[in-house]
Amino acid sequence: MLYNVSQLLKDPVGSLRRHSLAAESIHWDGSLLNLVDGDVNLLRTHQGIVANAQVSVESPVVCSRCITIYEVQMTLNIEEEFFRISDINLIPDQGVLWEQEGTLIDSDNILDLTEVIRQYSIAHLPMKPLCGSACKGLCQKCGANLNELNCSCLDDSIDPRWAGLLELSENQV
Repeated sequence: MLYNVSQLLKDPVGSLRRHSLAAESIHWDGSLLNLVDGDVNLLRTHQGIVANAQVSVESPVVCSRCITIYEVQMTLNIEEEFFRISDINLIPDQGVLWEQEGTLIDSDNILDLTEVIRQYSIAHLPMKPLCGSACKGLCQKCGANLNELNCSCLDDSIDPRWAGLLELSENQV
């Protein structure tokens, strides 16, 4: 997702370019992020370029209960301002602003959205991913996936203080 913005940087402030994002894959941390589709608007500002994008992505995640890998679909609403590397040296005391390497336009006037999309994707991943709301997880004794088969492990480690309740529940069935 590289965009040559040299002409846009020459245009007056307020100039706008619209682009459609093509489907591609981004590799990060050993995982694969599939970009399904999206649109990006590049707006010229007095300091650089603001990128507004709406991107649909799919990312493989591991279920926190049954450790099955499944796809999560996310829609990312991205708004980031990109600054030219050549302008960094001209503005004093702004070093903190420029430490974000993902939001820089390189010396060849190429704007790269890959790192920003990766960061937004990580931020939108579920904290506790579940393959389904009815996921049963793994057996604590044998490790079998309880979604795929009924485990035959007996739970004989019942606390004796609760044994009376177990007898009541068995009698009602």
